[in-house]
Amino acid sequence: MRGKMLTLAGAATLLLTAAGGAQAHSSDDWRPALSYGTTENERWASGWVGGSTQRADGGAHIKWTGTKVGVQAWTRDHARDGYCAVTQIRYHVKDGGKWADHWHYRSPAVDCTDGNDGIVAQWYGSRKPIKDVQARVCLGNASGTPVRDQCHPWD
Repeated sequence: MRGKMLTLAGAATLLLTAAGGAQAHSSDDWRPALSYGTTENERWASGWVGGSTQRADGGAHIKWTGTKVGVQAWTRDHARDGYCAVTQIRYHVKDGGKWADHWHYRSPAVDCTDGNDGIVAQWYGSRKPIKDVQARVCLGNASGTPVRDQCHPWD
């Protein structure tokens, strides 16, 4: 990985920890939303990964009030290298009255078209209480699975 760029903006930060993992199990944590209105907090997470022959950029707009969260992700594939650009999120969810002791993962934006203007996914709103939302951009496959060691750090 040749370069990394980190851009943060927003009114507050969330708990950030580093850990890897596979795509989340089949829980129904999010629902599609046309937009995500006024909230108490919001932040942007973005970055890029790759070099001159492989490159992806992307990120997420994260809005929340308490444990009600909205996320809109974007990503762009820059090269015809066999990889897709994947923006992945991870978070903790409260289910059955308890916070999960493991990360849940989703890939809400995947772009495999190399060279277009990228993909901006729709907004998603949490169905359950959510906390600790982080995002990263990766090189990955069309199903949204990142390639190991080809990701920007969690933001």
